[in-house]
Amino acid sequence: MSTTRVLATALPYSLADDAPFHASVFFTHRLTPESEGATLADFPAAEVWVKTLRAGELVLVTDTAPDGIPVRWVSEPDQEDWSAVFPPDTLVAGFTAPAVTGQPWVTYPAHVMDGHALDVHVGSTLASPFTPPAVLANPVAEAVLQQHRHLHRGVNQLLDLPGQRAEHDQQVLQRKEDEALATLGQPTKRREGYHSEPLEWTSAVEILLRDKDGDRRLTDHLDMLVAQGGATGDVVMDAMRDVHAARRFYQREQVGYEPRPVDGATTPRPEVPRQDFHQRAAQLGSTPVLLRALGLVVDVAVDSSRHRALLARATRVSARFTPARGRDLVRLAPPRTWCESDGEHWRAVASGVWSGGALPLGDPRTYTVLDLDPDASALKLEQHVRDLPRALASELNGDPASSAPASLRSTGFAIARTDRAEALLAQVQRGEGFEAPDDDGTATGEDLAYDDVVRGIRLEVWDDLTRAWHSLHERRVDVEAGGRDVLDDAPDTGFLQLTGLNRTGESAYHLHEVFAGWDGWSLSAPRPGKVIVHGEGEDAGRELVLDEPPDDPATHVHIRTSVQPGTLPWLRYGRRYSFRVRGVDLAGNSVPRPPAPSSPDPSVVAAAREQLDLLSRTYADRDARGLLAAVRARLLERLPDDGAPDATDGLLAVLAAAGEGLAGAQKRLTADARLEATPV
Repeated sequence: MSTTRVLATALPYSLADDAPFHASVFFTHRLTPESEGATLADFPAAEVWVKTLRAGELVLVTDTAPDGIPVRWVSEPDQEDWSAVFPPDTLVAGFTAPAVTGQPWVTYPAHVMDGHALDVHVGSTLASPFTPPAVLANPVAEAVLQQHRHLHRGVNQLLDLPGQRAEHDQQVLQRKEDEALATLGQPTKRREGYHSEPLEWTSAVEILLRDKDGDRRLTDHLDMLVAQGGATGDVVMDAMRDVHAARRFYQREQVGYEPRPVDGATTPRPEVPRQDFHQRAAQLGSTPVLLRALGLVVDVAVDSSRHRALLARATRVSARFTPARGRDLVRLAPPRTWCESDGEHWRAVASGVWSGGALPLGDPRTYTVLDLDPDASALKLEQHVRDLPRALASELNGDPASSAPASLRSTGFAIARTDRAEALLAQVQRGEGFEAPDDDGTATGEDLAYDDVVRGIRLEVWDDLTRAWHSLHERRVDVEAGGRDVLDDAPDTGFLQLTGLNRTGESAYHLHEVFAGWDGWSLSAPRPGKVIVHGEGEDAGRELVLDEPPDDPATHVHIRTSVQPGTLPWLRYGRRYSFRVRGVDLAGNSVPRPPAPSSPDPSVVAAAREQLDLLSRTYADRDARGLLAAVRARLLERLPDDGAPDATDGLLAVLAAAGEGLAGAQKRLTADARLEATPV
């Protein structure tokens, strides 16, 4: 018979008298089978986990109460729900902890992409406000081409071509004058008489095509800069390196293309994988309300005010679960969660990464709110930088060409963290080093901080119309497993996973700097509408329109979510928004927010002013070190001076007319009663 091992982790929540509960206990099962093909039926204590849980004793242990503090159960887990989700024939393949820190991680600086894209657009607009700018009339394009010329011989020759072309044009003009004079019987300027030798000239396109390795040399150089990291000392080259890093981020390894199939080869249909117990339990972690229904999370309350006072003075807390006598269950040494309290609030101690259970988004050196799509901005700008030599060759060849960048794209807001990969790698490395020995009475568990028990994040939005904070994760949940309705329209609050690591095959792990965003809809429930899928079996080769996407064939538990009505804010132009990101622990809890004061505290107002000054200085410094600053002098030279006001007046008139049109349209839309609706 196999042994069931269980780890209980205490998660502080609140000490308020009216709190729905005071702490949560998160249970982790570690089932090690004795043979291959083992099932949950081989682990009697886990097969009837809720009964095992109910029969045992659960207390909170602190440094102020080492003998334990009794608790009252708030959660009501159901054994029948557990048996439906984890039937006896559930495969048990053993508990594994994947190690991801030993593999390379790849990222790119998404937090600077909107700045690069805006710099290129502003520079192009200033160079030519009314028409697409020519390549050699755009200082930003010229600055990029100057970087090309160091690695691309063709570009180097093209940039020297305008002077040579002027000399060539002068020769052509002289010849045409001589030919005209000779036709009229007049003496020519050439004393040696009429000449017929051809003038040597090579087209700009041919010059560019001769250097076949120029683009490869540029790619190799940018790859080297990406690998080295850090500033290059040239803001233009820094921008080129950044957008190249974005290209490499999405340039994943793919299976090689075969022009012809192998004769006689057949591809068998893949077998539907069987989900292991541990895989299923981990998958359910994204639905907190389901964890409580299954007894994987138990919310507890401490009714005695004397015991709550002990919790308030405690510096660490752990959960001790003692199974009933005769149960084949081994308790792992419970970890000790460092905690702190300032009255009614009781939470895990956090590092500087968190502040009161939330991320300090106001630090502009660490976090950036983007209103442009960083991926679209980066990939479009990378192609623009690559295409400038060809645009230059076309322009010098007399063909239509311009250096106008691609359009900007925005679907909402995104929040990026600078150097996110380095910070997350350090945290994951710490977690991989944790151990949980059997609790033999002398073993001690790991010491955990808030950073160690955070599972995800929740994004909340404040808008200046409702003047309130809105969660983007409130939802309703239906769960069905084994023909049983485990949950029916139950309220739940979802969250975003904290890591977001992904990989293709055995390639490096990829991690994006953007960890949250909002485009107007919920982040924890699907959008309304039907979906189109490819049919299988009798419907093979057809596209089917379904009300909802089909489940993974390996999924035994079917979860359906929908938005909680009346919880989502509107994403509209003309409104102002603020964001906050709250942490989510293993139980799906977020640190309760204190009530808003009736009047602002003077110290808070002063701190807000200091924060605004910090933001102003930070973004001014970024502008001073940005791509546009490198070509500022050349852009100013091209602007109309005071003696030529016509162009300036014309530009201002166009901008004023556009602004008036937008303002009028917005006013009409706002006044249209047909567009008024209750927030979703």
